[in-house]
Amino acid sequence: FRARPRDHLIVSHHYSASFVFRSHGVFDLLGGMLATLERSSQHVSDSALVSPYYHDHATAADCQPDAVRNITYFYGGGVDGQRDGYYLRRRLFAERARMPERTVLVSTGPAWLNDTAYEVLPNCTDLSAETCTQCQGSYVNAELLSRSQFTLSPRGDSPSTARLYDAAQYCSIPVLISDTQFELASPFQCFVPYELFTVQIPEAEWEADPVFALESTAGALAPWQVERMRQLMAHFRRDLLWNIEGSRVAENILVDASRWRLYPGGGAPRGCCPFRDLLSAEVNNTYYKPAACVHLPPAADGTPSCSGVNVTQDFPSGGCPGRAV
Repeated sequence: FRARPRDHLIVSHHYSASFVFRSHGVFDLLGGMLATLERSSQHVSDSALVSPYYHDHATAADCQPDAVRNITYFYGGGVDGQRDGYYLRRRLFAERARMPERTVLVSTGPAWLNDTAYEVLPNCTDLSAETCTQCQGSYVNAELLSRSQFTLSPRGDSPSTARLYDAAQYCSIPVLISDTQFELASPFQCFVPYELFTVQIPEAEWEADPVFALESTAGALAPWQVERMRQLMAHFRRDLLWNIEGSRVAENILVDASRWRLYPGGGAPRGCCPFRDLLSAEVNNTYYKPAACVHLPPAADGTPSCSGVNVTQDFPSGGCPGRAV
């Protein structure tokens, strides 16, 4: 490494290590590359790539059909009142009484509603109910995400979150509430069309009224749209999850690194990038957004136009020679 640092790519999945590397520009000085959880908004680096979270036991589960998903919205995580970045989560719990039916909110610590005081929620006991539930305690992803239509993902102190990958594991559609999710934290945007299987809510709209923001976005989706989004997520999750059969995460990291390194002259990366990549702010992207079977309305009899269509027919080659979508 000391002799030829530019030939090295280090993958880091620990927040502390990633922060040190980003803050001090170690890899900028040495010329190597670092694949980490997110890019820094304070230190823009051409040596930092974004890679997914790594879960030791994150094997892909079967995508349960909507008929067995008896939870509409699920959130599980911290609601820390001592950290400024958690105001979006505090806003969620402050409006919990107005949340739509079949919403489950689990705080893994005290549910802070403001910066000085918190409200003690009842301990979680039975999370199998189909009615609204707000409690404090722990939960098991396999028991809740596999039954959830949507997974709420309001950011905390940073734009990245493991909930995106938890949701992909169980094909629960992520609702992303983070203004910088795609500029700093979503990996492999060249190969993963996030906007086709996620719901995105601006932070300002969420802060104004989270219930209205949910009902006007996720709640406004037709059943055939939800079905299609879940189908696309099931297909593209191999690009986001490490421990599944056919995972392409390692391949994607190497392809991303080559896009930054194999072309002389510096500047924005070049190479194969069929989808819009906000992470690299690439202005010359060939933005490939297939119209076929993505946003088509249902037929006159109400049958979804996308029923039975293979996803590879919508994305024939992904715009990249030699690489199947």
